[in-house]
Order: sequence, then structure tokens, then C-alpha cells
Amino acid sequence: MPHWTERDLKQTRFYQDVFAEGYLEGYREALILRLLRQCGELSPTLTERISRLSLSQLRDMSGSLWEFRETADLEQWLATHTGE
Repeated sequence: MPHWTERDLKQTRFYQDVFAEGYLEGYREALILRLLRQCGELSPTLTERISRLSLSQLRDMSGSLWEFRETADLEQWLATHTGE
């Protein structure tokens, strides 16, 4: 079995793809949280619920952001799309 150094692993396409996906997911979440400020102050509970969303759910939410006028709209979306 070959001995892989950390540097070798970081240069693999797989590592770079996984790293990029994680970075993009974090960026998308931060952007969504910033845009949700249009609804008012987000409670820590709402922020936590958003942070638990999958990348697919974040994508879905990003298409609905402009429809949210208040936190109740966000809470309704989360209840409908996450079962919480």
C-alpha cells in the first residue's frame, strides 16, 4: 500500500472536490443568513435550524428567499421542507 503524505492527498482531485463543496456550502449558508436579515432578527434557534439544512435544502431555500417578508415565512418554509 502506498504511503500518502498530507500534501499528496490535498493534491488529489477527490480532496479538492470535497474541500470545494464544503467551502461552497458554508458560503451559501452565510449568504442565505445575510439575506434572511430582511425578515428581521433571526433567533439562535432559527439560525441553528438553517445550519442543519443539507446543501440540497439550502439550494431550495435560496429560490424562496425573496418571498420571505418576516420570520414567520421562514418558519413556515422550514416546517414544510424539514418536517420540524
